[in-house]
Amino acid sequence: MFTESVGGPFAVFLKVYLTKKRQVHLRKLFLSFWERILVYLSLLAEKNPEVKPPGFVNQS
Repeated sequence: MFTESVGGPFAVFLKVYLTKKRQVHLRKLFLSFWERILVYLSLLAEKNPEVKPPGFVNQS
């Protein structure tokens, strides 16, 4: 299974949560959470060019 190979227990936990009743609501929460993390990481990468999240491509 794709999710199990990627995140292990965390992905299984997510899969269980996203199949519950409040699927859409939780998905929105999860997406906004990840958007904040990505914005934070991109700001960090701009301030410290040597600190890059994995897969981050520096476009300068």
